Amino acid sequence: RGALDLITAGGQGFDLELQGTQADGHPFWIRVIGDAEPGDPGASRITGTMQDISQDKQAEETLRIQARTDPLTGLMNRDAVLTELGARLADPERAQVAVLYIDLDRFKMVNDVLGHNAGDELLVQASDRIRGAVGTDGMIARFGGDEFLVICDAGEDPRLPEAMAHAVLGAFADAFRFGKDEFAITASIGLAVSPSDGLRPQQLIQNADIAMYDSKHRARNGWQSFTQELAQRQQDRLQIETQLRRAVANEEFRLVYQPQVDLRHGRIDMSHGSGGRSMVQLIEQIFLSAFDNPALAARDDHAVLTTPPELALGGRLVMATDSHVVSPLFFPGGDIGCLSVHGTVNDVAVMGATPLYLTAGFILEEGFPLA
Repeated sequence: RGALDLITAGGQGFDLELQGTQADGHPFWIRVIGDAEPGDPGASRITGTMQDISQDKQAEETLRIQARTDPLTGLMNRDAVLTELGARLADPERAQVAVLYIDLDRFKMVNDVLGHNAGDELLVQASDRIRGAVGTDGMIARFGGDEFLVICDAGEDPRLPEAMAHAVLGAFADAFRFGKDEFAITASIGLAVSPSDGLRPQQLIQNADIAMYDSKHRARNGWQSFTQELAQRQQDRLQIETQLRRAVANEEFRLVYQPQVDLRHGRIDMSHGSGGRSMVQLIEQIFLSAFDNPALAARDDHAVLTTPPELALGGRLVMATDSHVVSPLFFPGGDIGCLSVHGTVNDVAVMGATPLYLTAGFILEEGFPLA
C-alpha cells in the first residue's frame, strides 16, 4: 500500500515486484508495470499490467540455494562457508570464532575397495554424523573431497570448540556399514580460533588445516589446536623440500655410510649425532618427512635400496646406518613407474648385502607375508 501511495503521489511510471501471501499461507510474487496520474491518491487512476512471477522467484531461490549447497551432502559448500566466515570475522560482535577442519581417515581405502559410489555414501553418512554432533551450535560445510569445516562461536564459551571436536570424534566411534562390509573410519581434526590464529577466512582455515595434518601424522582419530610452532615446522619442511628437489635435480646427493665403531664391544654405534640427536633421528625427523612427496621420493629410492654398502659410491641419498629402513615413505602409492615394491625388496633380500628393516606400516600396506 505504501508503494502505491508513493507512485500516485509522484505521477510517474513504475515497475514493481511485490510479495504477498495467499489464503493457504503460501507466498506469491507479482510484477506490476504501469503509470499513475498525479493527484490525490484516493482519486488517482493507475493503468498498467500485472504478472504473476512466483515461479520465476522460486527458480531464482532454487539457483541461489544450489550455488551455496554441496549437492551430495546438502551441506554448505566451499564458497558459501567462506562468505559466511568472512561476514562473521568482519562483525566485531561475532568475530571471535573457531574453525574445525575435519578430514576423514582411511577414506581412500573405501573408494579403492568398494568404488566411488560407496565413497559417496560414506561422505553422506559422515556428514549426517557431523550434523548430529554439532547440532545447532555451529555451521557445517563440505570444504572439498573428504574434508569438512565446522564454524562455531568461541566468545561466550571458549571451551565449546574443544567440546565440539570431542563430540565429532565420538560420532565416528561406530564403524560404517556398506552391505556386508564394515569399515572403521575415524576423523582427524585441526582447530584454529580467531583472532589469535588468524583474522581472515583463508588464514584461519589454513592454520586449522596445518593443525589437522599434524594430528593425522602423529596419531589419527584425534584433534590438535594450531600453534605457531606448527606453522614454523611446516615452513621449515617446505624449505627443506625445496632444497632437496634442487639437490636431486642437480645430482648433488651421494650415498654415504658413516658408522661409528665401538671397538670394545665390536659393534657399530649409532648413538652419535648432532645436538644430542642421533643421525637416524635426524633422518627420520627431517629428511624422510620431506621425502614423503611421491614426486621427490621416486627418483632415488630404488637405487639406494639396491646399493650394497661396499658399492655405495655413486648413490645420492645420504644414509647413516648399516641397514636400510623400508617404510611406506619410500613407495608412496605403491609401485612407481617401472619399479615394483615387492620386486625391489626381493632384489635386496636376494643380494643379501644390506639388512632390511620393514616397518609395520609397510608390511600392512604392501601385504608382505609375515612368515
